[in-house]
Amino acid sequence: MLADPCGPGSGPLAGVLAGLRAAAASGSGQVLTAPVDAPFLPHDLGARLASAGVLPALAATGTDAQALHPTFALWPVAAAEALARYLAGGGRRMRDFAAGLGAATAVFPDPAAFLNINTPADLEAARRRLAAGGV
Repeated sequence: MLADPCGPGSGPLAGVLAGLRAAAASGSGQVLTAPVDAPFLPHDLGARLASAGVLPALAATGTDAQALHPTFALWPVAAAEALARYLAGGGRRMRDFAAGLGAATAVFPDPAAFLNINTPADLEAARRRLAAGGV
């Protein structure tokens, strides 16, 4: 587990920053992120994001902004200091930070692969998907 470098309430980008710094310390060049409440990750998430050709690369299930899933992303470790500055300046939105870096998107065909379980209704939808053999 990594400590949040920005304190409580800093949002998911603070976790990305912690991951980027830990990856840099281990000699890695990229960090793949996904929320912990998303049980149906595409098996090729990392490979498809890497094939977008530009980092960061964000997952999408269509071409409009509503179809963007910025927590499912591949980040370059080299973005750590830019991210630290963005957070220090009060920035919190993943899509805005990624766009500022010229992010690419990788389009995935199944929107349900990015289901987040945040409510009892979401949990029930996940159970139905599993019962139907969808993973």
